[in-house]
Amino acid sequence: MSPPWHPEFVFVVCQVGAETSLKRDVAVRQPTWRPAFARPGLVTFKLPAPAADPDAFAWTAPLARTAGFSLGQVAGDRLGRLVEDLWQLPQVHAFGASREIADVHVWQRDAAPPGKHGFEPGPTPLAEEARRLILAQAPPALHRSPWRPYARQRWTLDVMLVEPHQWLVGCHRKNSRVATWPGGVPPLERPAGAPSRAYLKMAEALLWSALPIVPGQVVVELGCSPGGAAQALLDAGLHVVGVDPAEVSEAVRQHPRFTHVRRKSHQLPKQALAEAQWLCADMNVAPRYMLDAVEEVVQRKSPSIRGMLLTVKLASWELLDSLPACLERIRGWGFRDLRVRQLAFNAQEVCVAVMRTRGQRRVLRSTTRARRLRYDPPASCPPPSHAADLPAPE
Repeated sequence: MSPPWHPEFVFVVCQVGAETSLKRDVAVRQPTWRPAFARPGLVTFKLPAPAADPDAFAWTAPLARTAGFSLGQVAGDRLGRLVEDLWQLPQVHAFGASREIADVHVWQRDAAPPGKHGFEPGPTPLAEEARRLILAQAPPALHRSPWRPYARQRWTLDVMLVEPHQWLVGCHRKNSRVATWPGGVPPLERPAGAPSRAYLKMAEALLWSALPIVPGQVVVELGCSPGGAAQALLDAGLHVVGVDPAEVSEAVRQHPRFTHVRRKSHQLPKQALAEAQWLCADMNVAPRYMLDAVEEVVQRKSPSIRGMLLTVKLASWELLDSLPACLERIRGWGFRDLRVRQLAFNAQEVCVAVMRTRGQRRVLRSTTRARRLRYDPPASCPPPSHAADLPAPE
């Protein structure tokens, strides 16, 4: 029987600049949580009482990139000393004594919002070096089996480099695909020649949403210029009907699976959408106008659309208050399965993954093991349209 472990604090990682909106959202969803330590891109909360059943804890919110239990902080000038102090934290010992530590996630706090001055979230040399030392110095009493970085339903130790000399230590259970990404950031890179960073947003949207899209299907993209998202869709094996009066990059325009309709969305002819099954929209307009354009397609010109990936722009964080009305409007079109997330590579915007019903989602499970554990392989760039679970690497 596991010894008792009842954490008292929760950490939540978000985009730099979203902290106030995140706190407002938490105040509605979890009114008994009290804000505690915070930095740009990071907020911690004190629970009203120690968690009675940590394994049952599962909390998500649109602005939460990743979340888990906070186990304390360490500070120091030397990397080796920080690692030693980490493994000596009482809460880390209590956690490790009660649960198997299957993996360690280490990441640096974002220096800026995604896309600002060329910044993109993701692994850094300092975080990689810190993880190497943390794994090497893991006490045998707390590390009792081989690391399982891709296994679902396993506990992970989290180390966030708030500053190079100050670390927040926490943990979370890998109960979703997103939970397998350190800091909630998928390991994606923008390929050379990609027309825009929209490539990263679309690649992450495909990976996070896991919509049952298969190579060879047709997706219509509203607002496709200059072609970054279209290139990610093409690289995933899809046929793309790009709708935008502006030009797209030559590489995308000349791709054999790309059709450019140089018109505004309301001028789109029905015949251009005859075989479309999916729709994407990332338009630099207010949410209402984006939804007007999408509604014109799915309600009047292509009612066979199975699902969508929509980017809702937030000119100000206060526009989050209008998000429920946007979702209700989408439901009115006959789409009942809606999920919302501010992707790691999103700017000041959120992504909405939409399906007609939840039953349309496809999950391919491994049958090679009696226990049928779920595994998430490392992300490719672009990700496949849907990914089968793979056996855990030994």
